[in-house]
Amino acid sequence: SLLGQLETAVGLDELSRICKELLKVGRRWPEEVLGDEAKTFERLSLHLVKFADSQQQDLVSAFRPLCEDIRQRMADLTAALNGWLSEAPHPEKASPQRLAELLKSIDDAPQLRWYKQCPDLVVKAHFLLGVASVARAVQGPSASLHTHAGKDEQVAALLQRLVERFFIIPEHGNILEAWHDGRLDSYNATLWRAAKRAAGRLKDDLQVRLVSALRRATAPVQPVHAGGKAKPQLQLELHQWPMVHCPLARAFLDFVAQRGPELGDLGQPCLGDCPLHSLQPSTLKKLLGRLDAFEVLDGESDGLGVVQLRWEAVAALAFKATGTKPKAA
Repeated sequence: SLLGQLETAVGLDELSRICKELLKVGRRWPEEVLGDEAKTFERLSLHLVKFADSQQQDLVSAFRPLCEDIRQRMADLTAALNGWLSEAPHPEKASPQRLAELLKSIDDAPQLRWYKQCPDLVVKAHFLLGVASVARAVQGPSASLHTHAGKDEQVAALLQRLVERFFIIPEHGNILEAWHDGRLDSYNATLWRAAKRAAGRLKDDLQVRLVSALRRATAPVQPVHAGGKAKPQLQLELHQWPMVHCPLARAFLDFVAQRGPELGDLGQPCLGDCPLHSLQPSTLKKLLGRLDAFEVLDGESDGLGVVQLRWEAVAALAFKATGTKPKAA
């Protein structure tokens, strides 16, 4: 078989002949999935590196299963990168060693050199965003996770190689930050439309969800007086992107995901195409400014602000929900 010949082939002429024969097979390969094709193309994938770059690209383009393999690898790795970012800086669930393993699996996969051949634009964008998000969160002394993982030599070297592979364009240089900012702006345009629509159509339900999230996540800092009674003041500092541990961000994203059908058409990109960790602090801050139950004060450090509850508005929400005036605590 051609695969058997490929496994023992060493000469350039022999590899060229095998490539031509494989391309003939690829042009006739059926669109429907065959029962044993996964094992067959796993074998072919292992030997792709034997071919010249142009031959590898032609083979990936010719065979549907190779394109599907790339799509699945990108989807799986995107989920893993986002999962690591969600858990960081947990010493076990998001260790530098775990990140190094994920980055190495990208660096070692010859199929991913030809990710552009995958026709699924959303999967490609999410994969690149996952790589870029981890890079921006880890690389550089001011990155939020630099102390946790960026000082690891293996992580630093792997990230540098992946950035050079995916985000260095000869005529423009390193486009990672510009590309990443552009993608986040695009996703946040949709998220802001969702936030405005939710604040208009589902305001009370949204406020209840966010108030509950803030109350669960914060401890009282000092009492304030509302209606003559002392109330514990709850506050939460807004942090820079990525807002991986912000309870308000999680609560908002969960809410719009669950109630998305009630928000109507939000344009492109659609809400379901907005990846994990794409919400920017400025979008959340603008939303909180539209909700009666929250007050955003100027922050002392990064300027994003501190979120506090307005107890009168919280009491009004409770009154609407129960139909009875809440008792003073």
